[in-house]
This record gives sequence, C-alpha cells and structure tokens, in this order.
Amino acid sequence: MTDSITATLIRLLAAMTGQDPGGMRPQTRLFLDLGLASGNALALIMELEDELGLGLHVDQVEWRHLETIGSLTDYLTAVAATGPQAARKDHRRPVS
Repeated sequence: MTDSITATLIRLLAAMTGQDPGGMRPQTRLFLDLGLASGNALALIMELEDELGLGLHVDQVEWRHLETIGSLTDYLTAVAATGPQAARKDHRRPVS
C-alpha cells in the first residue's frame, strides 16, 4: 500500500511542480525542495483524496505531515490503514 501511495504522491507532485519525478525521494521537502506553494498543498490534499479514495480532512492535516514526501506518505498510509479518526489521534502523540 505504501508503494502505491508514494507513486501516486510523486506523480501528482511532478504534475503540480514540473519537477522530475525520478529525483523525488522520501526526504524530498515539498515546500523547500519542490517549491510547492501553500495553495497547491490544499489542491494536493484534495487530489490525493480523490486518487486514493481516502476520506481526508484538511483540518486534520498538519504542516509536519507536509514537510517531506515521506512524512506525507506516512500520514496517508495511517489514514488508509486505520481511517481518519486514528490518524487524528496519531498526530497528537508527543514527538520523541
């Protein structure tokens, strides 16, 4: 599941930013490396919701989820595996 989420995310990011998808890695930063704008982040979340069939809620997605391709993939994987309620609880856990 994670691989298909990552592939979908990279495809959408490449289309939005015009960047080469071959150079995108889990540590690639959405805003700093790819130049994603905050307005595009909202559009990305809506596209991911449609493409992946997930019930994403924009108010549950925190900026830390949007830091890198890997962090967003982790968040989307949690939503896909357990639903948006569990993802909401997950993002409130203290960072160790």
